[in-house]
Parts: sequence; structure tokens; C-alpha cells
Amino acid sequence: MLASFQAAKIMRSPAKPNLELKADALTKSIFRWEDMNGRLLHSISQELSTISINASKHLSLLVGINGSYSHIYLAES
Repeated sequence: MLASFQAAKIMRSPAKPNLELKADALTKSIFRWEDMNGRLLHSISQELSTISINASKHLSLLVGINGSYSHIYLAES
């Protein structure tokens, strides 16, 4: 039992730093995605096309956003 525990510990030890690096990279990626979404949505909220109640202006804006930013899910037209 002790040998099995030690073997598992030895096998996990090289994996831990790699997992920590991947988790750190994922965290940074999520923060960048969140920041980009916040900035883009704030920018959109200032556009006259967005403020307007004219639906045709909204559609062209959303189509443009979808073409440029494939990961902005709130802008689905």
C-alpha cells in the first residue's frame, strides 16, 4: 500500500507544475476575454445605432460585431 502511494506521488509530481501553468494560462485567457467583452459592450452602448430604437440599425451593428468578434455571444443577431 505504501509503495503504491509513493509511486502515485512520484508520477504526479511532474504533472503538478504543468497543471499549474495551464490553469494560470486559462485564468489569464478568461480575464482577457471578459475585459474584451466589457470594453466592446460598453463601446456598443455608446453608439448612436444602439441608442436608436430603429431595429434595422441594430441588426447591421450586430451583424458587423458577429463578423469581427466570434466570441461575443451577447451580440447574436
